[in-house]
Amino acid sequence: MIRPVDFTPSQDYGDNPTKWLPYDNWLIQMFGNYQPDGHTGRDYPCPAGTPVRAVTGGVVLHVGWYAGTYADNPYWISPSFAGFVYVVDHGWFIGIYAHCTDGGQKVSVGQRVSEGQILGLSGNTGASTGAHLHFEVLPDGFVVNSYMFGRIDPDVIFGSDTNTSGELSPAGTSTTILEDEMSAADVQAIRGDIATVHNTIIRDVGSQLGGIKADIGTVHNTIIKDVGSQLGGLREALKQVAAGQGVNLDMDAIQEAARKGAEDALRSGVVTVDVNVAGGSK
Repeated sequence: MIRPVDFTPSQDYGDNPTKWLPYDNWLIQMFGNYQPDGHTGRDYPCPAGTPVRAVTGGVVLHVGWYAGTYADNPYWISPSFAGFVYVVDHGWFIGIYAHCTDGGQKVSVGQRVSEGQILGLSGNTGASTGAHLHFEVLPDGFVVNSYMFGRIDPDVIFGSDTNTSGELSPAGTSTTILEDEMSAADVQAIRGDIATVHNTIIRDVGSQLGGIKADIGTVHNTIIKDVGSQLGGLREALKQVAAGQGVNLDMDAIQEAARKGAEDALRSGVVTVDVNVAGGSK
């Protein structure tokens, strides 16, 4: 495992949260509350045109700018922020390399790359105030509508980028645990933790949906019962009118037609049920 560029980070994961900043802060004025819980990756200040290397082997998923909004891609990468970006599936995590030079690509989508292979050149595209590389890590089982939009600290994959003197450790020589030095049990434990969080979220959502379904069923049955009661009264009234005027009516056909009308109204939305599910996305 190597670092994407050999430069000391200027902003680390979790730095500079914006949710507590006043409205007149320059970050809020320029970008809005774009990183409420803090920086979602690691910034490496490097001159535009610096070769950006794959931190480990993988398959290229995306090269270039994204279209639309963050919601139009599965990683919630904001096109206006990321600029020209590389997305690489590295096996148990996805690497995101942002703010690169437009047109500097050395790889294409679907290409398998090896550790250290040049993806392209760093740059200053997107919401960047100076030339640098922004690197993010999305682990297997990531949930984008969660803390840090599913991103995890790059320390998990290659440790701290500084040694005790504060200088950058040479690529591939960090004294912290690297991926190729992690035991199978360590990797399995990480995956287990991710799966537990994922399953907990799914279980909670399922529980809420079950309650909503039950509430809708109750409302539906109540409406049908009330309609049936009214139809019973109408039937008796029609019988009395018909008897007084010597008219024969098919009451079963009339009641069935009315009941069908009520059912159709429920399906078409004439009778609506407003159910609010608490929650939302950042």
